Amino acid sequence: MVDRSEVLAAMRQHGDYDPTATTNGARFQAEAVLYLARQARERDPDGLPLFIGYEDWFRAFCR
Repeated sequence: MVDRSEVLAAMRQHGDYDPTATTNGARFQAEAVLYLARQARERDPDGLPLFIGYEDWFRAFCR
């Protein structure tokens, strides 16, 4: 389970663009999920799949 602070950290890693623009939405989400996946793989290469709760994702995005 990925906690909200990890999701928020992942979302803060985006490049120099507006993540709220419709055309950037998929790019922003993909970058955040890939960041979380890389962090999880570094911690435990044989670990379980990630679970990102929708409420944690939404609240991190709205920050």
